[in-house]
Amino acid sequence: MAKILLIFATLLFIISVQAQTATSLDLWLKFKLKYSKVYSSHEESTRFLIFLQNLQFIEQYQQEDPDVQYGITKFADLSPEEFEAYFLGLRVPHSLHSEPLRTINSTFITDPPAAWDWRDHGAVTPAKNQAICGSCWAFSAVGNLEGQYFLKYNNLKNLSEQELVDCDTIDQGCGGGYMQNAFTWLSQNGGLEPAENYPYFGFQGTCKINPAMQIVKVKGYLNFTADEEVIAQSLYQYGPLSTGINGNKLQFYKSGVFSPLACSNELNHGVLFVGYGSEEKKGKSTDYWIVKNSWGADWGEDGTFRIVRGKAKCGINLDVSTAIIE
Repeated sequence: MAKILLIFATLLFIISVQAQTATSLDLWLKFKLKYSKVYSSHEESTRFLIFLQNLQFIEQYQQEDPDVQYGITKFADLSPEEFEAYFLGLRVPHSLHSEPLRTINSTFITDPPAAWDWRDHGAVTPAKNQAICGSCWAFSAVGNLEGQYFLKYNNLKNLSEQELVDCDTIDQGCGGGYMQNAFTWLSQNGGLEPAENYPYFGFQGTCKINPAMQIVKVKGYLNFTADEEVIAQSLYQYGPLSTGINGNKLQFYKSGVFSPLACSNELNHGVLFVGYGSEEKKGKSTDYWIVKNSWGADWGEDGTFRIVRGKAKCGINLDVSTAIIE
């Protein structure tokens, strides 16, 4: 009898494994079709194994952060190490900021609205895609400059990240960089061109600046305190703000208010604060930030994500800045 039970249990296990494999294979085929993924036969086996491991990560993240939707994104065939190397290009200098922190004073709006979104007020360009290039720092800096130009001249311009990738000698192009370095370099080298004159290609090339087309002149920048209440006031007053975050667990983010159980404060990704608000869900109110990313409109919530506000989550509040333009 015991032998029969053992055989039966073994058969159930085999059937379960086969069912799981069939499900995973179906998910893999749908993933390749959705994101137009094509591999050599050797590479496909490697990518499939990584995909299987990532399914486990997705399940783990979902259990730890159940109010957010995690799932199969276009990065699901990349190991965490590859994802960080290819898409998380913020390189924060070890030295302290050269500019003093801006603290709250009488120039701030003491009672900003309970919710605000600069996308609704004309200061944010549509989602952009850095591609396989560690240029998130350039997209964060340029997003801030687009907002600053709009607020000053009431004209939203799509500005050039490629100019920074090609020409900014303080930073390392697709190898990474830092928003405040970009602001400093621009202040010393004439300014920033429109993207239509210097379009983005997703790799570092030869610098082709046209001084006559540098329409955004940078005088310097301000850093802001890590107090998230002050950051909200600053965002409302100053427009979209550059910031850093630890982006590792964003690899499988789909939607919702991102609030992972464990998240490093080691900043490795440049993004852009564009708004804030609150969400009522399951009888609980959650304050959040609205953050523009640079991984395209087919990632997250149309190219943006929301992250819990007031919890200093993933270092989102630790390195906030804005350029000052002429």
